[in-house]
Amino acid sequence: MKAIKQVKMITMGCMSLFIMGTTQPSWAQTKSGNPVELNVVGRLNSSPLLELKAKNQDENEYILRVKDASGVLLYSERLNGKNILRKYQLDISDADSYDALNVRFELTSVKTKETFTYTVSRRSRVVEDVMVAKL
Repeated sequence: MKAIKQVKMITMGCMSLFIMGTTQPSWAQTKSGNPVELNVVGRLNSSPLLELKAKNQDENEYILRVKDASGVLLYSERLNGKNILRKYQLDISDADSYDALNVRFELTSVKTKETFTYTVSRRSRVVEDVMVAKL
């Protein structure tokens, strides 16, 4: 009789641990992520091509400002829509300006005044890999 109670208690304890382990507490849920992304897609005519994605659930209006390193406004645009997708090419005419690339993208919500800021800069490095393979 005592052995049956112990087996039941162990079984109930294991079941409780299993159930608690498979559920996710509400405080541990993560946010859906950043609603704004700026990525380098590639190059077009040796100039970087950037892609701006904004997941705009409430269809808020955004203002995009592109500024150089000294804060001079290079480009400005108003963006609307649910899922905003834009591609931008940075026009770089010579190698010296490409080495000194430093541009800031600011996307500000008109309604909430929340600003997402991304800095685009160039960093070069030399990588040399040496491999040894047994034949």
